[in-house]
Amino acid sequence: MSCAGVLLPRLYGVLIVNSLMFLLYFVLNSPTASNNQTLGFSVSILVLAGAAIAFARRTGAREGPWRDEMFRVIAGPGRWLLAIMYFYGIYHKINADFLNTEVSCAVALYQLLAMNFGLADWIVGKYAAIYATFFIEGIAMILLFSPRYRLIGIIIGVPFHIIIGWTGYAYYMEFSTIVLVLYAMFLPRVAFERAFEAATRMVGDPARAALLGRLLLGGIFLGFLAMTGVFADIGNI
Repeated sequence: MSCAGVLLPRLYGVLIVNSLMFLLYFVLNSPTASNNQTLGFSVSILVLAGAAIAFARRTGAREGPWRDEMFRVIAGPGRWLLAIMYFYGIYHKINADFLNTEVSCAVALYQLLAMNFGLADWIVGKYAAIYATFFIEGIAMILLFSPRYRLIGIIIGVPFHIIIGWTGYAYYMEFSTIVLVLYAMFLPRVAFERAFEAATRMVGDPARAALLGRLLLGGIFLGFLAMTGVFADIGNI
């Protein structure tokens, strides 16, 4: 369902259904101290509230389909939700466990990335992972709200979350996916329009550009599923 929602953006109902189901899942499993589930719960509430508000305004004076209005309603609070997540993400890391190289989750992530280079036990790398986490999350949180330096914040934050999600450690893959969705809310509509116009100029036709974009996304999804072993898991069922 999620793949269909990404490949076919007009199926915005998929986002609403997924948000409702995760909301119910979170409530049934409460209480939980999971950061990724708490963030997912907050995003789900935001999506459902945004859909309700946008649907109520569907006969208003604003132009465009109500799904565009839904994005406008969600984007503002979504940006603040990312900032709040970063603030508490930094705040809760100021403790003995996170600063301890023996048990820190930052070190666990570092070791998964560095083991292929024989540097998993490098003490400098362990401490660098701990304090780099503070720096990257802090600077990204600040720069995202600076119109002049927002792009730099995105350039710093997006690769960071892709890398920690790619490790597959704990629930960082799900967590990073939600964070990347919130990052997308900082991109103005004109950025998407310019990208689509550039793609149209390259292939010569808007419909062909849209089709190629979906095929590219589909290829990325299939490659991601293959690398994470999903197909092997399905074959073992």
